[in-house]
Amino acid sequence: MRFDPSRLLLLLSILLSSAFTAGAQVYLGEDDDDLEEDPPAAVVLEDFFGDEADDELTKVEPDTNVVVVPDTLVIDTTIDVSDLMLPRWFIATPIVFTHFEKLDSVAPFSRTFSGNPALSWAERGVSARRYLQETRQRFFVRYPELVRYNLADLPDPPKQYVAYADPEHARIVVEEITVSPAPGDTELSVDTRRKHWIESFNGSAQFAQAYNSANWYQGGNSNVNLRIEGVYNFKLNTAYHPNIMFENTILYRLSLNSAPNDTLRNYNISEDLFQVNSKFGFKAFKNWYYTITLQAKTQFLQNYAANSNNLKAAFLSPGELNLGVGMTYNFTNKPKTVNLGLSVSPFSYNLKSCLSRKMNETALGIKEGHRTVSQYGSNIEAKFSWQIAYNISYSSRFYLFTDYSYVQGDWEHTINFSINRFLSTRVFTHLRYDSSRNSDTAWKCWQMKELLTFGFSYTFATV
Repeated sequence: MRFDPSRLLLLLSILLSSAFTAGAQVYLGEDDDDLEEDPPAAVVLEDFFGDEADDELTKVEPDTNVVVVPDTLVIDTTIDVSDLMLPRWFIATPIVFTHFEKLDSVAPFSRTFSGNPALSWAERGVSARRYLQETRQRFFVRYPELVRYNLADLPDPPKQYVAYADPEHARIVVEEITVSPAPGDTELSVDTRRKHWIESFNGSAQFAQAYNSANWYQGGNSNVNLRIEGVYNFKLNTAYHPNIMFENTILYRLSLNSAPNDTLRNYNISEDLFQVNSKFGFKAFKNWYYTITLQAKTQFLQNYAANSNNLKAAFLSPGELNLGVGMTYNFTNKPKTVNLGLSVSPFSYNLKSCLSRKMNETALGIKEGHRTVSQYGSNIEAKFSWQIAYNISYSSRFYLFTDYSYVQGDWEHTINFSINRFLSTRVFTHLRYDSSRNSDTAWKCWQMKELLTFGFSYTFATV
């Protein structure tokens, strides 16, 4: 065979273009001006693996059929290229498709260039890659019967072994080498199970401290305040159960402060609250539900008056249980930064208890000699939360019960400033009204508590 330099240059250009496109058989020409001319004849390489003398490049007009000579993996049928988005030069080398590339559109790709010489090489590479992808995709869709070979049909790769000496047993051990998948081939495990319950938990331990020397000119006492709170919420996911409402909240709050003026104890309990709230209902219309509400609360620890052994509170002393039947309205804005919940129960039952015999039950509105009292009336509860900023949130809760002769109400406000994931500052106020506790002070039936604390916090949520 006579040596022809032009054939060598052509084969080199074919190999370089194939390597540049990761196994693709596409060549786009020397410059952009060539693309505006009429496309030349398509080129098909016959018997690519052969080295016979007739291993020639056969030129075929693009508006005609291209006949590919069969090879081991080469297409062996007639392909109409008139309606295919084939590149200028199409080389029919072995076709082994390992995957199907899903593109944004099957429309012809528009080659646009910025005109910047420094970016021309990158733009031409991106264009060639995109051109190849669209050509491959169109071939898949147009001629699926010709795609005979894929990764699953290829034979298993040859196994590799390693041999090493085992001095303990005086033998040579041969083991198969386990090939780990490439980082990009590792499949991500995604939990696709439905989450029927949405959970969240918020816990905090915050404190405030003040120190005064014994000779401080204005007087005063040193004190330390500690506040511990944990709130656990779980509710039925309305995405899968749109017609059912089932929400539950379990809360425990404990506030301790030093008592330097108390001769009997070193600390005082300013708040000890364990509370359970539950709602269950069925959808009525839009954001309204027919609901049954439950609220139960008590304290765990015993609390005494300063400088005395008079018990002020103990477990289930007082204890309250409230059941209500009514309707509930829920609203959440689209950014999910504002939540509003309103429950109205025109039919409500309230049970108040005082199980400790060391306490005066009459101070809790219970008749002397009795441990419980039942009340029938109505209640209303409103909850509001607002995510002001990514690290600032505000929440409020209003609760009111009346049997039309007795009124009890609570109004709580909480502003939380998150410094980071584990540190926060909180402002908490609690305004309470109880018509059964009419004191001689200026507050009468009103009670007020305010806390400014700093400390640790932790939040967990399902979503």
